Amino acid sequence: MKGPFLKELPGKLDDMKPLKALSYTSPLEGLAEKFHMSADLLKALNPDKAFDKVGATIVVANVPARRELPNIARLDVDKRNGTLKAFDQGATLIAFYPASIGSPDRPTPSGTLKVTSTHENPVYHYNPDYKFRSVKSKQPFDVQPGPNNPVGAYWIGLSAQGYGIHGTAEPDRVSKSASHGCVRLTNWDVRALGEHVKRGTPVVFLDAPTDSSSEQRRKSGGRRASN
Repeated sequence: MKGPFLKELPGKLDDMKPLKALSYTSPLEGLAEKFHMSADLLKALNPDKAFDKVGATIVVANVPARRELPNIARLDVDKRNGTLKAFDQGATLIAFYPASIGSPDRPTPSGTLKVTSTHENPVYHYNPDYKFRSVKSKQPFDVQPGPNNPVGAYWIGLSAQGYGIHGTAEPDRVSKSASHGCVRLTNWDVRALGEHVKRGTPVVFLDAPTDSSSEQRRKSGGRRASN
């Protein structure tokens, strides 16, 4: 309840530069994300309840505190359908996530990349070479960590510079909007993924819709799809 909380989350990266942390804007926002819910649903389930008082009892979704996954051997990013799938060594699907993938001004890569790093509470580094239309600054700058950071609360680095799998400040828009070239998941999904993925894990970007990874390999003569 003590925060600190942001009075308002800036809508532009330039306005995020001076902030010391990209915190939640309220206890309500933090509670909603903690239990994988929208703030509107949390309020609907708890009419006339206060979300900023210690000791208040509220009704929430019964989500696991931590999701345990088997060792991940491969990730498939379906660019057309906006999904990310995780497979074990036996090519069994062990996790499935909705995702926001790429945009016209900075499309997601094709082919196969590899996981190079994982970071909780990452600092966002803006590179002017990105040339985002909404950013006025011509100089590089950093945006400090927090759940409302542009890359959320967790970052999985990939072997193409500037690209990764990361969280978001807007979980309700995952799979409903584009990203700046990266793969965007909810903060809780990317954390579950990052805690069970290792450096060197292949990340396959599929440009065509697939019913299953095995079907894609069958159509490509037993090889993983890449363009």
